[in-house]
Amino acid sequence: IPILSEIDNDTSKLGGLLWDTIGIGDSKKILGCLKILVEKKGIDRLIKEDKRFQSIFKRFIGIKYGNDVSNKFNYEDKLINRRIFLEMILVDKLKNKKANFLAYYLTNLIKGSGQVVYLDKSDGILKWRELQVISSNLVWVD
Repeated sequence: IPILSEIDNDTSKLGGLLWDTIGIGDSKKILGCLKILVEKKGIDRLIKEDKRFQSIFKRFIGIKYGNDVSNKFNYEDKLINRRIFLEMILVDKLKNKKANFLAYYLTNLIKGSGQVVYLDKSDGILKWRELQVISSNLVWVD
């Protein structure tokens, strides 16, 4: 895999490569990085520990859900983290029209990891699982 050779098979460098790749807008390489991050189960660590991504993550939350939510956000719910992270990258950064399908594909690479999108049976469209704000916290809409 060219991406792994680019980082000398050191998956700890994936965050840096993803960051640089987002900067230049290389969508194929971004998707490749995300796929490897999911497969190697490194996406949760990246979200929780990489200060670069935390800054844009918090800004995205602040814009979408409000600064109170952003300031109180604690990264404890890994599925909510992945949901927001994938939306931020696929929708906000890449402006990808098939973001829902890509998120579905990525979250299905690891069985039992939880879904961030769902198939709406009424219209047959994959949609992002909805989040709502309760007491400045993000929670799933049931």
